[in-house]
Amino acid sequence: MKKLICLALLLCAVRPAAAQSLPSPPAPEARGTWVLDSQLTSESAVEETFARLQASGFNLAYVRTWWQGATIYPSAVVEAAGGPRQHAAFAGRDPMAEAIRIGKRHGIQVAAWMEYGLVAAYSTTKTAPGPILTKHPDWRMLDKTGNPAAPTGSAFFYWMDPAHPEVVRFIADMAAELSRNYPDLAIYEADRFRYPSLDWSYAPVSVTKYMAETGKRDPALIQSGDADAIDWVRWRRKQTTNLMREVYRAVKTANPAVVVSGAVIPPYMLDTPQDKLQDWPTWADSAYVDVLEPMLYLSDSSYPNLLARAVNLVPRGFPLYAGIDATYDVVVQTAESRRQGTKGVVIWYDGALTQAQRDALVRGPFATPTTLPHDDLRLADGRLIRPVDGWTTIPTGIGGSSLLQASGLDDSAIAPFKLMRGGSYDVYASVVPGADRVADATYAVFAASETVSSQIA
Repeated sequence: MKKLICLALLLCAVRPAAAQSLPSPPAPEARGTWVLDSQLTSESAVEETFARLQASGFNLAYVRTWWQGATIYPSAVVEAAGGPRQHAAFAGRDPMAEAIRIGKRHGIQVAAWMEYGLVAAYSTTKTAPGPILTKHPDWRMLDKTGNPAAPTGSAFFYWMDPAHPEVVRFIADMAAELSRNYPDLAIYEADRFRYPSLDWSYAPVSVTKYMAETGKRDPALIQSGDADAIDWVRWRRKQTTNLMREVYRAVKTANPAVVVSGAVIPPYMLDTPQDKLQDWPTWADSAYVDVLEPMLYLSDSSYPNLLARAVNLVPRGFPLYAGIDATYDVVVQTAESRRQGTKGVVIWYDGALTQAQRDALVRGPFATPTTLPHDDLRLADGRLIRPVDGWTTIPTGIGGSSLLQASGLDDSAIAPFKLMRGGSYDVYASVVPGADRVADATYAVFAASETVSSQIA
């Protein structure tokens, strides 16, 4: 008998099985915060940081990994692109490996926060595009005047153009390298996968590609009220969506266990003059991300409405970890996030939290035990989810789904990819007909704590 089963649940056993009685895990909730490089200046500083996070009730640390055109870890990909192998401040150390190792001891998972995304450099002057864009001037994003330096606060940011295929490949290769080199990394978080504003990018690569793909005129000639203006906006949004898709594929190919997330603009910026050409609702709907962290850095009074808008922009049940600004009442906003059914919160940022806020979190919303929504699901004996002997995993593309194929009687397998706790999933089974095979096959499907379905013929 040969059986072909498409799994999207924890355990599929191709044999009748009695219902298991397993302990129920605590209700899942992400309790995250962003951690800056200034908190990781030595291994002892990493230890101190994670001890503080544990004492404050956090279970997820977003560690600043990519900024100023360099990485916190040694990167052959960045070096090949013309940048430094590693941030000079961390030479001789690997803070990413330290954070993952120390985080395990404190019960905290690590996310690689790619804070500057498409930004290759920033400077207080207009003359410092950084080594990567110096080596690859055609990668630069430009405004209508040909200026590559986007003013941001008191600095100028130099952005890479997502319409350039080499830029997409560079970002995707860096994501794959990170996911492959750190197998226990929990999350790859994409940040600034966008444009600085609607006034960018008029670089030759974008203009030429846009005109070739759409048959439209030079976008530099388009005025805001022109009929082509909407097409030009939509086309640039597709460039960041394409980047997110390719990064997702790269991460999952390198390490399917890594969750892909995105720190994204708040809903009030979408389809307004503040738009950053980042179509994150499509990312969620197309399964180009597993989780989103909308940056809802808003007052206590504005937070509920904007959070509700974010929830309504993604498919029902899609995991959101709501971004909260420590400037406001983190306890009130965490409670509101729970009320609206998100999967957790991420607070900006650890260094901004006062001891009073930490104490209030531990006494309040972080007092109860929890697990991460994307945590490794395990069997009662502690074994990790993985295929077992006799089964072949056949990847099927984006979205975390896969086929598991087996032959022989009484085979069983465990889904090899992470599943969001509390989600709804489909399980399909088929028996290939043949004269020497049985007419049907009975199987049972188990979740970590209960029998989901059993004795299905």
